[in-house]
Amino acid sequence: MKRIYIFDIDGTLTPPRLPMTEEMVGLFTDFCKDHKVFLATGSDIVKVEEQVPLAIRQLVKGIFTCSGNKFFQDERVIYEKEFSPPKELIRLLEDWLKYSSYPVKTGHHLEIRPGVLNFSTERKDNIYVPGFRLCDWRTDKRRHIPERDG
Repeated sequence: MKRIYIFDIDGTLTPPRLPMTEEMVGLFTDFCKDHKVFLATGSDIVKVEEQVPLAIRQLVKGIFTCSGNKFFQDERVIYEKEFSPPKELIRLLEDWLKYSSYPVKTGHHLEIRPGVLNFSTERKDNIYVPGFRLCDWRTDKRRHIPERDG
């Protein structure tokens, strides 16, 4: 029986929202040469390109982006599931953000990707820094959110 390996990217093969480490590039390159490997992510191809070197992207058999709603093979789109969220849903999420008690509301909060509407009260364009979140520790403590270290 042939095996196929599917790896998540963000936070698995790479640190969250950061490029693949040199050590991982070396290990993963060797693995890809001997196995049938696909990549999968909730992110779009732009973020994949920021995190995964071209040499790795060329070694894998394909890349599923946007939670499987868009598939790339050899740097070409093979399929894409379109999604147009209802206007009522957009208004509901905008109201949710407006009335949220989250203390910091700046930047881009809605991101429409193929097949997916991604929403965050923090913001979608926030750059991940290990050990840092926009929400301060007092708000987390009030909400009983445990501390996280990257």
